[in-house]
Amino acid sequence: KSTEGLEFYEYGDGYSVGIKDGKFLDKIVIPKEHDGKKVVAIAKKGFVGCENALTISIPDTVTEIGEGAFQNCYKLEAIEIPSSVKTIEQEAFRRMNNLSKVIMESTVPPQLGSAAFAETGKVLIFIPEGTRSAYKEAWGDDLIFVEKEVEVSLNIETPGTLNNEILNAGY
Repeated sequence: KSTEGLEFYEYGDGYSVGIKDGKFLDKIVIPKEHDGKKVVAIAKKGFVGCENALTISIPDTVTEIGEGAFQNCYKLEAIEIPSSVKTIEQEAFRRMNNLSKVIMESTVPPQLGSAAFAETGKVLIFIPEGTRSAYKEAWGDDLIFVEKEVEVSLNIETPGTLNNEILNAGY
């Protein structure tokens, strides 16, 4: 995987990551590790002003999203936060004008800093089913939470076998 445009900083026993000269990147893939150590954090203001970023992929090694990390990433519409993330610092997603969908994988809400979603417009926070009260208690009532349903996918290769596939899948 290319780490073009990314810069890594020693952080605890791993690395934090940010942008070096990659503000032009439209697809940012943060690797799980760098030089044999895990990438554990998104650096403070790490990706601020990545105006062309359409997608950002965060690996499940990241536990912290730093202050102002994605501030002013104007074109980014959606971001998925892995369940490994325990802390989202203040203003992490501030002024992300097109952000409309945040997908949270954790059943335990990460600690959320003040103004994390300030000046973003209407953002839907997709959360695991049955976690709405925990997220509201942790993050407040100002955000719009949507519980995700468990997705069911069946691979039907032979026409007319849907009932058998459903039975075999345990539904």
